[in-house]
Parts: sequence; C-alpha cells; structure tokens
Amino acid sequence: MKRVGFTHFTKAVLCCIAAIALVLSGAFGSINGVSAETIVIPKPLELGKTYEISVNSFDYDPTVYSFNAARSGEVTIEIRASKSVDVSLIAEDGKSVYVLWNIEYDGNWGSYYSIKKKTVLGGNCYLKLGGHDANNVDVNFSLTFKESSESFIETQAEHYDYYENAQEVEFFNVYRGFFAGENSADISINDVSDMYKFSVEEDSSYTVFVGTDEKISSGDKTIGVIILDSAHNVVFQTSETFTGTGKKVFAADLAKGQYYMIINSPGTKDGFNYRFKLNIKKPVITSESDDCKTICGSKAKFTVKAEGDDLSYRWYVSVDGKKWAKSSSTGYNTATLSVRATKTLNGRMFKCVVSNKGGSTTSRVFNLTTLSVISKQPANVKVNVGDTAVFSVKSRSSVAVYQWQISNDGGKTWHKSNAAGNNTNTVSFTASKTMNGNKYRCKVTNGNWVEYSAVRTVTVKK
Repeated sequence: MKRVGFTHFTKAVLCCIAAIALVLSGAFGSINGVSAETIVIPKPLELGKTYEISVNSFDYDPTVYSFNAARSGEVTIEIRASKSVDVSLIAEDGKSVYVLWNIEYDGNWGSYYSIKKKTVLGGNCYLKLGGHDANNVDVNFSLTFKESSESFIETQAEHYDYYENAQEVEFFNVYRGFFAGENSADISINDVSDMYKFSVEEDSSYTVFVGTDEKISSGDKTIGVIILDSAHNVVFQTSETFTGTGKKVFAADLAKGQYYMIINSPGTKDGFNYRFKLNIKKPVITSESDDCKTICGSKAKFTVKAEGDDLSYRWYVSVDGKKWAKSSSTGYNTATLSVRATKTLNGRMFKCVVSNKGGSTTSRVFNLTTLSVISKQPANVKVNVGDTAVFSVKSRSSVAVYQWQISNDGGKTWHKSNAAGNNTNTVSFTASKTMNGNKYRCKVTNGNWVEYSAVRTVTVKK
C-alpha cells in the first residue's frame, strides 16, 4: 500500500506541479493498460460549491479535481447528470480508491442522480469524473466534507507491508488505516494487508481492538489479526467477519519483547477504512462476595477478585443506587471493603470499579443490612420487699460489653448500678422500699457502637 498520510501532507503540497503531473499521469492517464495522450492535472475543488461542467470519457479523458481533508472525516458527493457518469474518489497516492460507482437514472429526479457518502483518511484526495459510455456529459455536482470528532492517529506514508517498513505504533492510541482492495475498475493492485510493529515492556495480557469505520455495502468483510515475534514466528492469529460497521476485540498473552502485527482483509475488492488500538487487557472480575447482613458495631466486608495486570480498585457507596459517591471506608482502594455497620448504613449499596490502562470493569451492587445489637428488651419488674428483682437483656453479639445503669430521679440522671451482674446481660438485687420506682437500663457496647436498652421500672410492694 502506498499513500501519503496526514503527517506527510505538508511535504506533499510543496511538490512542484510537474512532479504532481508526473504522478497523476500514471494514476489517471494509464487506465486498464491504455495510456492517455494528455497528462491530467487536478483542478482545485472548493468544498460546498456547486459545479456545472461538461465531462468526457472516464477512461481516456477524465475530469479530475483535488481537495484537502485536513484529517479523517466523511465526504458527501451529490451528482446530477444528463447521461450516465462514472465517479471515483481516490486517496492522494493516486491508486487507493475509496469508492467507485456509476450514476444511474433516477426517475424521481428525471435525470441521472446520486448522493454518496464515504469516510476518507486525512490528506489530499482526488475526485475523478467521466462519461460512462459517451462523451460530452453535462454534470452538476457538489462535494462537502465533515471532519471526524474522534481522537485518533492517522497511519503513516508509504507502504509498510514488510518488516523493514512496518509502522511503529504505541499502546492506547487509536490508529486508522485503509484497504484499497484487490480489484477495482481502474486499478490493479493487491492492497489488503498492513504491517505494524510494537514493543511489550513486561509480560501481560493484551487486547487488540479492530473495527470498521463505515458501513460496508458490498457484503461481509473479514479482518484478520496476526502477531509475530521478533523472529517472525506467529504467536497469535485470528479473524472475524464484519457486517456493516462494528468492533471486535482479540486477546493475546504476550511476553516482553518486540512484535509485528499484520492486519489484513483477504478477498477485499473495493476497499474500506479500518481502525485499531492495542491495550493492556481490561480487568475481568472472576468472583464476588455475597450481600452482607451484620449487627451494628461489627464490620461488613465486601470482596471482589479480578484478573488482569496493574489493577487498581475504587469502591463507591449509594443511598438509592442512582447517585454514587466515593467510599471512605477501610479498604476503599483495595479488593476488600470493610464497613463498620451502623443503623444509618442500613440499606446502603456498594460497588467496586476495577481498572487498569486497558479499561475498567464494575462489580455487581452489594447490599448492606444492619441489625440492632439488642435482640430482646428487659421487662418491668414487680416484687415484694425482700424478694430478688431481676432485669435481663439479650444481644446478637457474642462479644458485647454490658453495663447496667440506675436512675432514682425518674430518668433525669443515670449512674452505674453496683448490683450483682451489673456488667453482664442480667442484673439482680434484693428489693427494699427505697427502691420502689427506680428505673433501670443497660448500656450494650459492640465494638465502637453503643446501644441503650429500653428503660424499665422496678415496683416494690409493701
């Protein structure tokens, strides 16, 4: 494949008219083995302007225009003619045909009419027009160009079908190339393969993203990816069929070293654009913990396990599952998040985003349910003087710490009880008349979480 890419366009436009004419005499003056007597020099084309011209034979005396596409984008050509017209849109190497078609009669317009859209690479382009089967055809046409909004790097100048000419590419950049095809009505080249080279700094799993830039109208196209090591041995090979537009992802495990990558499309006849990018393999989450139900004061843990290189983790928390905020809990940037449960966290949702340079993968949503430490409240007590009064509380925690408290002013102030079992879940004491009406409660501590039981009263009968 020979073409002048966007990075070489400045140099190309500085070439003298004579040199351009010489190139184009081969590109446009020798069609299907027939040499034209006249060297075709392209006319500058003003984008968006409507032209009314008369054209001669496409094969022997075509009309050729040139225009500059500052970068890749979409060309729209609208043509109306008195007779059938052949039209081709050609890359600036003069050989790679983006599109070639014959304008046929359109009854709705009462003339030969067509609109064609095509994605082109950045650089100079040529529009070639001529009569299909007769000379002196009146043509009305206009051409517009819309730049691509994507961020990508154009493929380089000249052909790079061999190891010594392979273009060097870097990871994480998007590159765009073009296959001219094996055959076309006015060219005879075999341009269905490009070779690139790249370096791997450390053993890793990698992915190759390959896609088509435009809808392929001539049927399915197959894009193949072959990776060779520095000794030109095949280490990875695969292919995928594209219908219309699309993107495929190929995965390969590569060791440190120099590699060559061939992207090809065997059988391609009329050419199409493609794009590709080399990435470290995106993380894959292999397992996740369950939702967590725990008591307040205890720790809830959520864990993800992922495969991939240079992984990083970020946990997020949400109240409603719609708005998410970064979690500040222990382990927020590790594979395991540890959350100290509280009543306010009941119903909270958590998720983890695992990332590397190849992309990111989000875990499922984990749900947290928190339970009160106290599972059964104490009851009021009625006893006779001299009987034993007992208050008891039950806890869900096996490590809970208890402290019973007493109030003799109706619950306004509280102080520690010194009765038997005051630091257990059950407190007991011998009732006296002075104790009548006293109130009791238990302070239950689980970790750093504190709960107070319901307030209960002792009634001492005479």
